[in-house]
Amino acid sequence: MGRALHLKLRDAHQQWQSDRDHNALLTSVASLAVEFSKQRPKHPTTGRLKRDDLTLVCFEYVTG
Repeated sequence: MGRALHLKLRDAHQQWQSDRDHNALLTSVASLAVEFSKQRPKHPTTGRLKRDDLTLVCFEYVTG
């Protein structure tokens, strides 16, 4: 969690402690979730490794 998000969450919590308005806290947290969320790809960019993807390399060639 980044510092900016942490500060905003702390401010929302302190506001909630003073007025106990649950709806305002939920609204604040939901808006922070939208603001700080990361886009995830629909399809994974990396596929499974298959046997055909591998290449046999001589150990002496790699270390020599």
